[in-house]
Amino acid sequence: MTEFSGPAEMETAAMRAYHNGRFDEAIQLFASAEVSLRSAGDKKKAAEMANNRSVALLQVHRPREALEAVEATPAVFEKHGDRLLTGQAYGNIAAAHEELGHLEQARDAYRTCADVLGSLGASEQQAVALQGLSRVQLRLGQPLPAVAAMEAGLDAHPSKGIRQRFLRRLLQIPRRLMGR
Repeated sequence: MTEFSGPAEMETAAMRAYHNGRFDEAIQLFASAEVSLRSAGDKKKAAEMANNRSVALLQVHRPREALEAVEATPAVFEKHGDRLLTGQAYGNIAAAHEELGHLEQARDAYRTCADVLGSLGASEQQAVALQGLSRVQLRLGQPLPAVAAMEAGLDAHPSKGIRQRFLRRLLQIPRRLMGR
């Protein structure tokens, strides 16, 4: 393995590996950077590496490890006042729970993620979280809340392209049939 002068170089190499589809390499590099940063006392940056590692672990279908990597990070980001990273961490937690089949936990984490990101005006990321929430609600047999979450996701999405307009109209059909 290549020698690195510090965690910043490891992070750069990990991101390059991730973007080139070399997920196992990215996982190892993010883990090494995380350990190095933690030992240097940079808890926030170490938590960022844990989140990145979690995303890479999900790419190789290792959701249990992904959840273990990310579950403590929202508290770290909250402590440092970084609401955007807090919201993103909840999204990673939700994705790991969803892949594990822990649908109630995924639903709750997606809700928290969407709330945090929405409060920041991060509409594109909020839309993704609301779509995840909708998907989980459908799997839980909750079609009406799923439709509401999908509509909210479409409303939050900054792009109002033809696809979003079509989905919006399609989602209005059940409400019209129910007389709402």
